[in-house]
Order: sequence, then C-alpha cells, then structure tokens
Amino acid sequence: MGTWGSGNLDSDGALDYRDAWSEKMVFRMLEILKSDKSWEDDKYHELFMLVEWSLALREKDIFGGYSLPPSEELNSLFQTWLAHWDVYCLGLAGPGFKAERLAVIEKSFEQLMQIAKQNDED
Repeated sequence: MGTWGSGNLDSDGALDYRDAWSEKMVFRMLEILKSDKSWEDDKYHELFMLVEWSLALREKDIFGGYSLPPSEELNSLFQTWLAHWDVYCLGLAGPGFKAERLAVIEKSFEQLMQIAKQNDED
C-alpha cells in the first residue's frame, strides 16, 4: 500500500475502500433500476437516496463510479424505468407535481450519466 500525501484519501488503501463502497452503491442502484415495480414502492426512495449520495460524494471525489455500466446501457435502464414511472405516476399526482418531479428525476439521472460518460472516455 502506498501513501503519497497527508490527506484522508491520499493512499492506495483509502482509494480501495472508496471504490469498494462505490461499487456497493452502484450495484444496489442497478438492482433497484432493474427490479419490478421499483418505481412504485419504497425502493423508489432508496434509489434516489443512493443517486444523491453518489453525486454528493462525487463532488468531493469520494465516489469512484467506475463500476457504473457504459453510458448507453445506463441510459437504457433509465429510460425503461422512467417509462414505467410515467404511467404509474399518472394516477397519483397532478400534472404540475408530475412535471416538477420528472424534471428532478431527469436531472439526477443526467448527472449520474455524466459520470458514466466520463468512464466511457477513460
């Protein structure tokens, strides 16, 4: 294990832990995205907590995100999930709330997609 600075993440060991935790978060996000009816139950809340956590950690360079699938595959998962959410949400909320919520969801997905696109280029 190498240490190259005085910072908390300035060692190979710390980066190994970062990547392991990132992989767990990505695995769980993908598991939820692929599960039946995750757009209508408590997994919905878990999904967006994991997305927000990942994005917040990425801002501090603590989320590796290397285990995200290629951006094309991730986009396909997002589009499928959104199509189901769109139908499900129709009966639950008025058009104003639905539009606001959709904008937030799409922004969150797009931010995660940016990480995947960066990985595609690396």
